[in-house]
Formats: sequence, structure tokens, C-alpha cells
Amino acid sequence: ATRSRPSFCRRTRPTPGTTSASSGRARVSALLGLPSLGPGTGRAREGGRFLRETLGAMVDERGPDGGGDDFFGGLIAALFARYPAAEARELAIDNAITFYVAGHETTANALTWTIYLLAAQPLLQEELRTEARAALSSGEVGDLDTRLPLLRATLDEALRLYPPAPRLDREALAADDLGGVRVARGDIVSIWPFVVHRHAELWDRPDAFDPARFSPARKALLHRHQYLPFGAGPRVCVGARFSIVEALTVLAHWLAARRFATSPGQRPSPVGRVTLRPENGMPLVMSTL
Repeated sequence: ATRSRPSFCRRTRPTPGTTSASSGRARVSALLGLPSLGPGTGRAREGGRFLRETLGAMVDERGPDGGGDDFFGGLIAALFARYPAAEARELAIDNAITFYVAGHETTANALTWTIYLLAAQPLLQEELRTEARAALSSGEVGDLDTRLPLLRATLDEALRLYPPAPRLDREALAADDLGGVRVARGDIVSIWPFVVHRHAELWDRPDAFDPARFSPARKALLHRHQYLPFGAGPRVCVGARFSIVEALTVLAHWLAARRFATSPGQRPSPVGRVTLRPENGMPLVMSTL
């Protein structure tokens, strides 16, 4: 007997205007088990060395006590308090690289796509502007997600439609069967939040922009793996909370002081590389208030 392939494993047609620049491109070096070889890998290694040396110097300058009452200082101090000095130094550099590389562009892309969606929603912008100004008037930023419920729902919906990390890759530790598809040990399994987030069997009007679907009551009904802009499981994004607070803070300040509108004749196309970027940038019209 044969097993039918579940919907998550079916071939799907991409959303019009969306391309994935490298998902279908064969890399001979990767197929041969030599992913560190190939075009651009030399420059990547050189950049990696520079980044590691630069951040290592910052850790050394800070010292074991962190050198300051900020996020990086607290991270360094906590690691040096728990691990031997040499290991703590390497872990501090590793974590700094994760936040610096993975956290910078992903949050920037999330902000870009959120503002793009809002540019076509002037009435929603006004609601969010009122909410943002009220929240910012207190001067506190620690609990912005609770004081900005509509903006948080809007950000969640933007992350659904345009997840900054459109693809998550995992290596199989052992042979397995995934919905009738044989997976061998060492195979790379790709999970596409961009596809899952727009799957018609999981979402009502999946391509529509609807922040109300992330109201507390409706959000509580979502399956844990139905919405995964930050991944899931033991390798879930370590900076998820940091990213949400950062994005809400920036968006609140932007919306409190600026109005955004779409640029006539411009329609950005999402391009999935490592992150989901708008091809050729994101032209918008901005005016200060």
C-alpha cells in the first residue's frame, strides 16, 4: 500500500512576484559533502575571521565582569560566572555573532515589511499612532508588547506574511520517514515558514493582511508549529524576545512621528536568500507630523 503525501510535503506554487534566489540552485560542493568550498566561500571565511577578531577584542576590552550595565555586558558576565575563562570568551563571541549577524538584518527586514503593509492602511496607521503615542508617553519600554497590543498583532501578522527567515534547515541525525518521504541520516530537511504561513489548510484567507488573527483569543488557538517566524524546538531563535521588543520600540517611534504611504507604481517583490528582502529596495513616501 502507498501512503498519500500530506499537504505539508506537497509541491506548492510560489506566490506571484516571489522568487527564492538560491533554493533551487544546485551546489555541487554541498552535494559532495563539501559545503565550505564553492563561489564566495573564501570571502565568507575572511569576513568570518574579521568579525570574530573584532568581537573578540570587544569581549577582551569589556573583561570578565562585562564592563558595563548593558545587554552585552550582562551576557559576558553571566558566561564568565558559569564557565572557565577561555570557554566563556568563545561562547561570548559566538553569542555576539549570533545577535550581530542574525539579529540585525532580520529585524531590519521585519520593520521594512511591516511599514510596507501599513503604508497601504492609513486608517490602521492612525489607530497605531494613537496607541504608540500613549505607550511612549510613559517613558518605559520594557513591556511595550503589553501596552501596544494592536501594534504587536500587526507585527505578528507582518512576520506571518513576510517572515525574515523564509527557510529553516535541519540536518537529520538518523534515518526517518516524513509523511511517506524517506529521509536518510545527514539529509538536509528544509522547513519553509513562508509556505507554512500562507498554507490554505492552516489559515483563513492566507494571503490577506489581517492583524486581527493575532488577537489574544485567536492567537491562543494556533498550533505551535503553524506560526514559526523564529523557528521552534531546541533551536528556536535565541533573540526572539529581544527582536520583538526592538521592533516594537522602533515602530512605535516611527509611527508616532511619521506617516507612510505607498510609492505610485512601485510594488516590491520578496526575494528569499538567507533572509526575505524586497528586491530593489522598498520605495515608500514618508512625511513627518
